[in-house]
Amino acid sequence: MSTSESPNESDHTPKDTSVALTRRTENEGTNEKEATEKSGDEAKDEETNAKPSLFQRFMHKHFPDAKAHDRWTLVFTSVIAVSTFLYMVAALWTLIELSKSTTATQIAAKAAKDSADLQRTIVEGTQAAEVMPAELNLDDRNFLRVSVMNVGGVASAKSTVDVEVSRQHLPDKRPLGTTQVFHFTADSLRARQPSGAHVFEILGYTQKDKWNIYHKRQAIIINTTIEFENGFGKWVQRKSCNEYLSIYGPKDNPQNPQMVGCEGVAMMLEQVLPPEQRAWKWQQ
Repeated sequence: MSTSESPNESDHTPKDTSVALTRRTENEGTNEKEATEKSGDEAKDEETNAKPSLFQRFMHKHFPDAKAHDRWTLVFTSVIAVSTFLYMVAALWTLIELSKSTTATQIAAKAAKDSADLQRTIVEGTQAAEVMPAELNLDDRNFLRVSVMNVGGVASAKSTVDVEVSRQHLPDKRPLGTTQVFHFTADSLRARQPSGAHVFEILGYTQKDKWNIYHKRQAIIINTTIEFENGFGKWVQRKSCNEYLSIYGPKDNPQNPQMVGCEGVAMMLEQVLPPEQRAWKWQQ
């Protein structure tokens, strides 16, 4: 048995050995290939790790002695500084824009106020209350009747009237008697509404004084001061002057006395006085 099995074993042994060697060779080739690929990858990793980044080159160039944690502290500090700078720029820009907006608002507000003031001025100029004398009457007796009237477009809340009455001798304008002052008020005068008449007695005015007025030897001077609210909250003052006297006609006959504005007396006398009498005409 041992002799007969030996040839078979000798026949099979070389063949099995050849297969094993072939497999071993293939395994070794595969291992070498994997080792080569692994070494290539490791080389690439080493090459990548060996090449510093831009930040690393910058830090090594400008801060060669800084440690790793110091470098990161510097990075964070730089980021904070840049952020603070950007915040300040944004805040400054916001302040500038707010300033522009505030200026524009002020300009618009001023323009609106000016427009409102102009409109108010126009309305006041055309519609404001205006209180003036409506009646100054001296009848044949020694009584003076006075009234005022609102000729404006709006109501006047209150008016005060002061009337100063004096007499003078003509033509020298010498004062006669005592100057008298009368006062009254008129409340809530509507537009185009007159006040009630107020009657005042002129002391010392006699029948002889009346005769002298008819013959142009005497005149009565009436000065009126009116203060009133113009309907827009403003107080306005108006003054007027009138003379009660007689003007001679062409035949030197006396005429009934009349109330003439003080500024118009000289002109009226120029028209009616004979040339020889104009040298001593009245002058203020």
